[in-house]
Amino acid sequence: MRTRRSFRPLYALGAAVLMVVSLTGCSGEADSKVTSPKVQENSQEATRPKDNKKSQQCGTNKQAITAIETARSIYEGVAIAIERKDTKEQWEVEIAHGDELHVIYVTCDGASVKKSDARIETIDSDDQHYIAGVEVPLTDALQKVLGHKTLLEEAELDDKNNRLLWEIEMDSLEDQHDEKVWIDAVSGDVIIE
Repeated sequence: MRTRRSFRPLYALGAAVLMVVSLTGCSGEADSKVTSPKVQENSQEATRPKDNKKSQQCGTNKQAITAIETARSIYEGVAIAIERKDTKEQWEVEIAHGDELHVIYVTCDGASVKKSDARIETIDSDDQHYIAGVEVPLTDALQKVLGHKTLLEEAELDDKNNRLLWEIEMDSLEDQHDEKVWIDAVSGDVIIE
């Protein structure tokens, strides 16, 4: 026993040194960042005014599209949903990859992954069939409707009246109300109700 006790301070010192070295080695953000393709900047990009309640929200429309591309750099599937998570300062992006749905959390600026595979679900064969029918990618649908006076809240693939649609919810920056638009995921037609 005496031999064992005499080594305990050395074990503690070794563990402390190991912890400091490992924390120092992991502190650089560059190691965990995922680069994404450049998204063409829209000169009329929505910006959040400082005196507006929306100023506390995460990300711009351009950053939402960048977040989708960043998530797709992890899984080259079909992006089927994105939601702005203001309280956690991140985007939640859902990617369908084969028969799996991957939920990926991306930073507000869209440039890096905070957590990949936050949740993985199995996609049933009916949903796989719908997803396979998508002709207009989510990023293209978003670029059609997001303007300089709106800010993306969420978008998802939906089957409405046997029609495959992108349901897009936006916050208006001018009159403080929400807007909802549908884009046909096959033809790209804009449907406003």
